[in-house]
Amino acid sequence: MFGMVIEKLYLADVKKVTGPLERKICICGLIKIISQLPLIENGSYNHLWAPLLLVLMEMFELPQDIPQEDDDHFADITESLDFQAQYSKLNYATRPRADPTKDIGDMKAMLAASLASLSTKLPGFVPKAIQENLDQGVVTCLMNYCRAANVTIA
Repeated sequence: MFGMVIEKLYLADVKKVTGPLERKICICGLIKIISQLPLIENGSYNHLWAPLLLVLMEMFELPQDIPQEDDDHFADITESLDFQAQYSKLNYATRPRADPTKDIGDMKAMLAASLASLSTKLPGFVPKAIQENLDQGVVTCLMNYCRAANVTIA
């Protein structure tokens, strides 16, 4: 069941998440899944590890895909000025959302440190999975994260 959730939800749709806070939360969650999940240790979900890391790297490096939405729904709102005034008042009266990731600094450094920690916990797994499943450009980018965070993956 867990594998299906990862495949159908995270791998398929996590890159569609919009908003800086929401993306940061997803990135943090992905880092924790690939580095702290006990199911990786027993080998049950090793086939999902590299695709999760690839999706995570894409979220870091590729521009965000913003779906183009149809502007038809805005025509109804502008027809009613009374509704628009009330909507604007309520929309701008909301409280700012709390950031659950505010204590986390650089997410790329967090990824590098988490992978280094996992590689000491499971010697040989991380470098082998990276070299066998990721393109050289992605590997180079990941190694740059490790150098910037002053950690090594062994």
